[in-house]
Amino acid sequence: MGKSKIYKLFLVMLALVIVVLTPVEEFAMGGNNYVESSMTENANLKGTDEEAEVNDDLNEENLENLEEDIEEVSDELFDLKLKITEEIKKIVNESILKVKSGEIKVDDKEKVVGLIETEVDKALKNIEDSKSIDDVENVKIQTVENIEHILSAKVTVLSDEENLETGIEVTNFEELKTAIEEGTEDTIIIANDIEMNGEIYIRRPLTIIGKGKSFKILKPSDDYYGFMFTISEEASAVTFENLIFDGSGKSWAISSFAKYLKISDSQFINNKMSSLIIDAAEEDAEIIVENSLFENNKSDNYYAGGINIQRNSGTIDISNNKFKGNSVNYYGGAICINDNSGTININDGYFEKNSTALGGAIGVIRNAGTININDGCFKENIARELGGAIYFEAGQEYENGGGSMNIRDTKFIENTTGNNGGAIYFTEKNSLKIDDSTFKNNKSNNGGAIYTPGKSSKSIEINNTDFIGNIATYGDPELGAIAGKGGALHFDNATVKINGGNFEDNTAIAGGGAIYINDNAENSYGEKPTGINLTVSNANFKNNSTSDENGFGGAIYSGKSPVEEKDTLTIGNTKFEENKTTGSGGDGGAVFTNSDIVVLDTVNFAKNSTEKSASGGALYIMDSDAKIDNSTFTDNSVNRWGGAVVVYDSVTNVNNSKFTNNKTSSEEEPEESLGGAIYVYGDKGKLNIASSDFDENKATYGGGIHLELANSVEISNSNFTKNTASINGGAINVFPREDRITTDEDFIYYSPLKVSDSKFTENTAGNGFYRLAKDSFPKIYGVYKTNVKGLKSLSTPADLEYDTAYNNYDISYVDELIILKTDNLSNDKVKIGDVFKYSITVEDTDNIDKKEVKISDEIPNKLDVISVTPKDAKITGQKIEYTVPEIKTGETFTMTIEVKVNTSVKDGDKIKNVALVDGQYIASRELIVDEPSTSTGWTWSGGGSTTTTLNKDDHYAYMIGYPNGTVKSEGKITRAEVSTIFFRMMTDDSRNSNWSSVNNYDDVGTETWYNNAISTLSNAKAVTGYPDGNFKPNAKITRGEFATMASRFLSDTSLLTNNKFTDVKGNWAEESINKLASLGLISGYTDGSFKPDQEITRAEAATLMNAVLERTPDKDHLLSNMKKWTDNSNKNAWYYAQIQEATNSHTYTRSSKTSIETWRELLPVRDWAALEKAWSSANSASGGGSVIK
Repeated sequence: MGKSKIYKLFLVMLALVIVVLTPVEEFAMGGNNYVESSMTENANLKGTDEEAEVNDDLNEENLENLEEDIEEVSDELFDLKLKITEEIKKIVNESILKVKSGEIKVDDKEKVVGLIETEVDKALKNIEDSKSIDDVENVKIQTVENIEHILSAKVTVLSDEENLETGIEVTNFEELKTAIEEGTEDTIIIANDIEMNGEIYIRRPLTIIGKGKSFKILKPSDDYYGFMFTISEEASAVTFENLIFDGSGKSWAISSFAKYLKISDSQFINNKMSSLIIDAAEEDAEIIVENSLFENNKSDNYYAGGINIQRNSGTIDISNNKFKGNSVNYYGGAICINDNSGTININDGYFEKNSTALGGAIGVIRNAGTININDGCFKENIARELGGAIYFEAGQEYENGGGSMNIRDTKFIENTTGNNGGAIYFTEKNSLKIDDSTFKNNKSNNGGAIYTPGKSSKSIEINNTDFIGNIATYGDPELGAIAGKGGALHFDNATVKINGGNFEDNTAIAGGGAIYINDNAENSYGEKPTGINLTVSNANFKNNSTSDENGFGGAIYSGKSPVEEKDTLTIGNTKFEENKTTGSGGDGGAVFTNSDIVVLDTVNFAKNSTEKSASGGALYIMDSDAKIDNSTFTDNSVNRWGGAVVVYDSVTNVNNSKFTNNKTSSEEEPEESLGGAIYVYGDKGKLNIASSDFDENKATYGGGIHLELANSVEISNSNFTKNTASINGGAINVFPREDRITTDEDFIYYSPLKVSDSKFTENTAGNGFYRLAKDSFPKIYGVYKTNVKGLKSLSTPADLEYDTAYNNYDISYVDELIILKTDNLSNDKVKIGDVFKYSITVEDTDNIDKKEVKISDEIPNKLDVISVTPKDAKITGQKIEYTVPEIKTGETFTMTIEVKVNTSVKDGDKIKNVALVDGQYIASRELIVDEPSTSTGWTWSGGGSTTTTLNKDDHYAYMIGYPNGTVKSEGKITRAEVSTIFFRMMTDDSRNSNWSSVNNYDDVGTETWYNNAISTLSNAKAVTGYPDGNFKPNAKITRGEFATMASRFLSDTSLLTNNKFTDVKGNWAEESINKLASLGLISGYTDGSFKPDQEITRAEAATLMNAVLERTPDKDHLLSNMKKWTDNSNKNAWYYAQIQEATNSHTYTRSSKTSIETWRELLPVRDWAALEKAWSSANSASGGGSVIK
């Protein structure tokens, strides 16, 4: 019999075991899905002997039937199914025995056992159906959570006899209304389900309970829409128990102003507005909501489908409740806390599949008090905009200091948001503390688990909390910023302390696979940033990653703020393992930081990597003052610079640390594989290493350390063992500076290096030994008190006295070449049609022959290449490449390039040619064009004009504001966003005739949201991009670029205004700017300038766009019900009407194209995403839409 057949049998045996443990009568399960209970006693327990009897009863016929339809499973999956089934069996048996014995106190043992049995049945079925290891493990997690929730439900329901003894019994609406409004009894017992014909007002202390074990249902009649109960302040204390408030999709349950309110063992389902509205204004108010269910309450209101706390100054306890499938228009799908200055405790809560715009489960709008969340679970809640599970803000009223939120022993699983904060969005002015919790598989644009914007004036503290599988992705641009930073955590200008916890499998697109912390210009109150401070201790980071180009920091990205206070990153007793960046330029496989102060103590980096052309396999330090103590770097790797660490323009001290088997390797660019363990670069770069070990690290240059343009490097009391360089510098390699710095009539060619009291053992390099002549190298730092053989020890920097054997196996200085770049012109003036030659001369002045000297020259686009010597040089477009096989000592090699000045130049243009020879950039002199140009081109758009036409008749909105009600008129706008605006404003005929979904740009992929727009405009010759093959879609667009693009859509004019502006002459966009000025579309600044190279603001872009579209808005001819923005409320602002025009779709009338337009009717916001999909489908192309904010 196969393993899968045995497993099937095992499941049957387990089911029979459960049956034996439970008397037959205990399988009767009535009532609803939530816990019900009574004070009944337990039947006698069954023992293990009975279990054995049932197992013995299984016969051969059972086995044969099972064998017929069992699907084979892998051994690994099979073994796990058996293991998990055994574990669930043990948990179930122990739980049932504890319930029956009274060890776990519940009020209705029969009901609790029945609920556990139901969970077991589901678990067995789910395990059987599981197709993967993750599926099986998730079954166990979910089953344990459900059983814990069942056992924690301590519900008290009075028996029939007790009910009869304590109050008046009612059976219909009229009796209930009379008993409440006219009666004197303190307790009212509802004996039957009641149809509510109207609202009942409670003005006295009262207890209302359902009779018996089953819930009593209150639901509106066919003709009634409204509250079932309204409780006034004078009611003082009111209790509801054992009731179902069913709004039938049209009514709602309770509105309470009582000082004391208790809701117990009840259900709120299908209510239309907030099911329960609480106003607890007094400081000694006490509200209790316990053991209840809130499900499928859906509100068109702004606040909460479940509980809407309009005000709280006292204490509210919300304990052991379940919130499922509630939704609301804006704040808090399940609970909204609108104004809290007291204390709110939310304990043992279960929140599942609730949804809204802000805070899928809980929305906190104004808070100056304390909110505690303990032992909860938030699962699959959704926020359209911010905070998949929780949205939390202080509010304007508390701008001088908000309150706090404390979260303990709580799970956040698979919550999502369309913008920021997959689980929690937490604003400034509050303090946040999270202990012993779990965030798993949450997802958002930024901060897959938690996002905190702006300045936080209070602390953020996270202890012993796990973040697993959270994702920060680009998401839907229509819903927010396109970023994807902070796979688990995203902080702006915050002070954050993280102690303990595991960060595993978190991913981000653009930066900080697990944690992203950086500067934000100001918070929502207009306050400037206060600095960035991140402390991480006793934590583990494993398999976190980023994937985009320049997606820095596979685990952590820690940035810099512009404030005077020093930003800090402190990491202690923490492990980083298998973190990575997978995008080109994604530096820092585990950590990227440019914080002012970086302190790492007892940090272990293992198997971290950058997969594409990126640097710093474990750690990338930039512009920082860093200290690394007692740390290890093992098996980290890159294919560019710094297998373990990059020190870029930073002062870094490394003490008592180990670097083992780190490597850098690149098959495509082996010459870029620099520094197997550490790469040091930059004029400000200083590295001090003491008492550290470098073992078996590998690179092309500098197996242990590579120095390039560094200020100084000092190494003492350290060991270099079995490090390997395939070319130079087995242990240490030093590249020359790009320039020669004169000091005391001498030259510093190299990054100064000082090595003392250190040992070099069995380091190897491909090029072996060579000699340095003292005439070529007049001054270097000494290497002394080492075991490097054949090297003279020097106590101070000094001239070498004689030719010295310099051991390349250990330390290598790159050999010296003298390189000259000249032309054959008599002066620096050129004109169209001039032909001249560039010469690149390379001389070997050292005493070693130079092999495979690489020469590369990118000729400027203003020049046409006529010929190249040698003839076999490779010519690709404007790029010329040649590798000189060998240059012998004392000999020279010359490459000649003949060029011609083409017609793209204009008067005043500057031409400068830069060649790259063996890693050194060699520039020619700068040439100046001295005659007027015949060009009408634009380097960004490629010149020429476009045949596209714009829709000037329909006034559709082409900008959308932000979720917080702002439009950011003074903000900047990107090239992709501008391209998308023009793309959407094209006429259908023009768009269809020029449609394209492909382009030649290296940085505009078919999967990007702006691909169709840029591809179509490129096909129409409206844009072309940059000479390097990039479009730079996310770069901010300048005023000159915007003006040039706009001019492409206008008819040519022969009446050009010549240089109306003082700063336009000679600018590449001069003709386009003059064209717009001639048509009266731009006016420039009051000082007479246009500032073509200044980034354009959104207000300026809207103004010019409106002019091009021939729109003529006026502040006094708009509509009062138009969409308004909090930061565009000043009607006297020059851009007020322009922004309103850009953000509102409307009909209009006007007497002529140049007269003021009068708005007539607002039109619905166009669904640009849907329209683009339709356009894509019509043109047989893929594409997705987005909305420009």
